[in-house]
Amino acid sequence: MKKIIYFSLIAMFALCNQAISQTSLGSTKSFLSNLKKNVTLNASKGTNTDILLKVSDTKTLEGKINYHKSSASTEYLIGETKNNDGSFYINLTTKSLEGHIIIKSTNKAYKYFSDAKGNAFVEAVDINTLICVNYENVPDKNKIAPSSNAIAPALLNLQSLPGAAGCVLLDFDGYYMPPGNLWNNGNAINAAPSGMSDAAVQQHWEVVSEDYRPFNLNITTNESVFNSYPRNRRMRVVVTPTNTAAPGAGGVAYIGSFNWDNDVPCWVFITSGKSGGDASSHEIGHTFDLGHDGRTNPNEGYFVGIEGTAWAPIMGAGYYRPVVQWSKGEYNYANNLQDDVAIIAGSKFGVGYRGDDYSNSTSGAATLDYNGNGTINQKNGIISSQADYDFFTFTTGGGNVSINANTVSRDGNLHLLIRLYNASGVELGTYWNSDPFALNASMNVNLAAGKYFIGVDGNGAGNAGYGGYSAYGSIGSYSITGTIPPATTGVVTVYKDCNYGGYAVNLAAGNYTLSQLQAKGIVNDDISSLKVNSGYEMVLYNNDNFSGSSIIVGGDDTCLVDNGFNDVTSSLLVRATSSASSVLIQAEDYSAMNGIQTEATTDTGGGLNVGYADTGDWMAYNSINFPTSGSYLIEYRVASAVNGAIISSDLNGGTIVLGNVNIPNTAGWQNWQTVSQTVSVNAGTYNFGVYIQNSGVNLNWIRITKVNNAAAKEVSLDSKEELVVYPNPVENTLFFSKAVDNTKVTIVDSQTGTFINVPKSDGKSVDVSSLKPGIYSIIMDKDGQMEQRRFIKK
Repeated sequence: MKKIIYFSLIAMFALCNQAISQTSLGSTKSFLSNLKKNVTLNASKGTNTDILLKVSDTKTLEGKINYHKSSASTEYLIGETKNNDGSFYINLTTKSLEGHIIIKSTNKAYKYFSDAKGNAFVEAVDINTLICVNYENVPDKNKIAPSSNAIAPALLNLQSLPGAAGCVLLDFDGYYMPPGNLWNNGNAINAAPSGMSDAAVQQHWEVVSEDYRPFNLNITTNESVFNSYPRNRRMRVVVTPTNTAAPGAGGVAYIGSFNWDNDVPCWVFITSGKSGGDASSHEIGHTFDLGHDGRTNPNEGYFVGIEGTAWAPIMGAGYYRPVVQWSKGEYNYANNLQDDVAIIAGSKFGVGYRGDDYSNSTSGAATLDYNGNGTINQKNGIISSQADYDFFTFTTGGGNVSINANTVSRDGNLHLLIRLYNASGVELGTYWNSDPFALNASMNVNLAAGKYFIGVDGNGAGNAGYGGYSAYGSIGSYSITGTIPPATTGVVTVYKDCNYGGYAVNLAAGNYTLSQLQAKGIVNDDISSLKVNSGYEMVLYNNDNFSGSSIIVGGDDTCLVDNGFNDVTSSLLVRATSSASSVLIQAEDYSAMNGIQTEATTDTGGGLNVGYADTGDWMAYNSINFPTSGSYLIEYRVASAVNGAIISSDLNGGTIVLGNVNIPNTAGWQNWQTVSQTVSVNAGTYNFGVYIQNSGVNLNWIRITKVNNAAAKEVSLDSKEELVVYPNPVENTLFFSKAVDNTKVTIVDSQTGTFINVPKSDGKSVDVSSLKPGIYSIIMDKDGQMEQRRFIKK
């Protein structure tokens, strides 16, 4: 008589994803012991491939073992059930049990499991909680004929998000699945290559990549990238015409298998671009615990969308619709209300959403860069959920602003909407296309000069219950392009990038702290090139509030890298120059010298600088005129790579000593900064000398400016009368030559850049008695019109 392995597996059939009952199989330890005894007994009788699976008190299933692996504490069995084309899988240890019986011919299934105490059970379950069944194949008329050509190497190295938390491999070039896998009753499968054309492979990958774009998941075609991930953070999708795993289906997957630690793949048998991509996204969705999206009226397992409309769910069958999205059952008669997006991003699978790329509010808005012609430098982004908003800011000189937000060029999911806001964050309008088939948005609107914001997000279109969709599944990637009229007012233009690239912002004469720069759309530490109108100059500071190291730029500069000020500006001054009260001396234009040499300079303006200056070296510059008696600001353009360098200045060969100036270590012999001293000189023409007190300095130029004329006005507070501050130098009270009522008065220490609180002005004078001796700037700001004057405090 034929001996059959027999062990107690009692269960009852369950419907609608709920078990009616479960049956105890004893402890996992005793269950394992009995199983081993029966396997040993049957092996001795020569019938070791047969097994009896009892599924109720009155019913057993005959099985055949195709794969068996055993150890002292484990039994691993995979095989087939006889007479009904079913399959079974049992993985048993002394402490745990998992497995199933799947009978597709009758849509019945049983599940093995154990609890935390080591008790073993079996129960009847809905087959759809274990495996994707009866996923329909695309009609033959829509199939793409396979190609005999090998896939281009570049298409086997695609990645949607390198370094992501999880990985999905789209395997197009054939796959040998060894015995012991859960497919084909434990037998091997030698799957043929997909035979797809390069164009079809590219589109297939694009469809899947866009469907999973919101998640921290890398969709790749690279086998080595896949192998670099742990087995519980990866899934292989075998795209092949070899349908051994599920004959007649479009694809098949085990539910929730993404984080299984056994490399069980899923399968797709639709070897085409768009439809095949839809099938791969569907099967991957099953591996993330997603069920089928169908309808109750009519009663159908897969919703394919409505003829003549745009939409279908990914977990239905999206072959026939252009917009195929994740769903939570918002369409009429939906039979599945799973929140697809939340389940994929949930903690179970360790993937989650990809990092948010842009701020969800105006407070952290990214700048829309544009070149000198106003063409926006393309911005790319991702809307990862219905709650995700991406904000951008721009500054325009006024005129027609054209902004386009476009999703991917084909097979997109994201229906875009642009919201326009003013500088205060008040919404001015929304721009989108109400056609469910048209996903892109564009904004063409005439705007006054100033700062604005746009918000980009996903939007629904049409009737979500009947062929349209809500914003829920409207997620994915987009790009922003267009044109913004550059600001045309002002006397200087700052640019984000070298060679006048990136965004461009025009500035009028005045003082700009970091917050004032940001209000005009200039990002901190972001300025790389400048254009300066004739008659003006800029002072750039690497810290806020006009502090830290600084440089003076008196003309166009294609790249601030050369003088060490690229991407470091946090505040700046824009001021007029006055040749009548200022003289610029090029250091190499000496009348006599001792011990120095010249070399090419990389400082703004090029030319030569004086270098190789050792202690005791000197330069003399003849016939320098000081037109009136009083205070003069002497600025030295210097570079040094050492600490402790000192220079001094004098008149007429040292008969009049003007004093020492400490030279900072600028971290390089061509890293230029400006240092200064204020001196008192009687009117006259002198030979001006510079002496190297302690070596280690290069010198590019010297500028001598009469102090009470050194500051430049931006806009006169009263065009009929020039503003003068006096006396200068001052001891206690500084007077104004004209009334400055209703004017904000600010004083800045010119040596440190520090803002100083002063008593409220009466419109005619200001008390400066509390100031320490030194040189200061006083700034008068009336309704945005500013004047700046320098004065000396005794």
